[in-house]
Amino acid sequence: MRAKEFILEGKYGGAPYTFDLPRRQLNVPLLIQKGAIFVTHPHSEQGWETGANIPDWQYSLITLHNLYHLPWCADAKKYLKPEAYNQASKLNSMKVTDGKYNQILWSIDKLGIPEEQAFLDKVNEANEQVDPKVQQLRDQLTKMVNAGEARRQDDNARISAAYQKIEAQAKQQGQQPPLLTRGLVVRMLGTTEADPTGRAQADAADWAFIQPRMAQIFADSGDWPSSLYAASIIIQHLDTLPRAQLAFLRAWPQAAQQANPQRYKMLQDRATVNTTYWNKPGAGEDPRTIPHGPNGTQGNRFNPNDPHHASPNNAP
Repeated sequence: MRAKEFILEGKYGGAPYTFDLPRRQLNVPLLIQKGAIFVTHPHSEQGWETGANIPDWQYSLITLHNLYHLPWCADAKKYLKPEAYNQASKLNSMKVTDGKYNQILWSIDKLGIPEEQAFLDKVNEANEQVDPKVQQLRDQLTKMVNAGEARRQDDNARISAAYQKIEAQAKQQGQQPPLLTRGLVVRMLGTTEADPTGRAQADAADWAFIQPRMAQIFADSGDWPSSLYAASIIIQHLDTLPRAQLAFLRAWPQAAQQANPQRYKMLQDRATVNTTYWNKPGAGEDPRTIPHGPNGTQGNRFNPNDPHHASPNNAP
């Protein structure tokens, strides 16, 4: 769904994805109440997803700006999802693009919501000084996050285009299209079993930057844009280097885990998939297409200190 009427670009858009703007703490419940943002049932190319099997934590975040500028958002108020409000209230600790953040600021201004109500912090708190060395590390990691997101978008576009051709051919022949497996991705993209999406070189470069700086990264924990938050996103997507994911998990201090438990658990889930399935000879389904774990379930989270996970094939 790339038609202009469905995708915003530039300052208020999702393309390109950037995360560079300084952020203030939003009063999310009040912004929902005032109509600056709307928490709705998920929306996809198939339309509004209101099925009973959709978890409460899955939702779409629609802004007042969206209602003014995207036709498909016109019916957003009909598909509100109050059961997701609690999850959406954690917006300040989530990775929100600059475009979405600008939409929220536009919506606050459009409604004339006073600053002292719209934000939980003070201007001087939002502009607090960060140590220059820490800021330099944050800036570099943010660039790496953005570059990784761009690579994955390109991967998805290439895979989608190639698979659509296969689907069309199967339809013409009255057949069911094949499952999107690792082997099929390799054949479509002309890559290798060890590196289906051709990202091994980029993954290695990211790990080469992060590995010697782990002490500094763990010292700057907390929500975005902390160094640990950004680095954990990068490590989470190093699917060609499960050993690096294990090494990062094992080095993650207990105090830093408590500062951002959600990021730690997300990386645990990814490591579970990669160490169990990604390197398994003859593995069929590409685990990176599985939402949270084997067969789309949460599964048993990987424990980096469990010797059962330290097999010769997976140990760093």
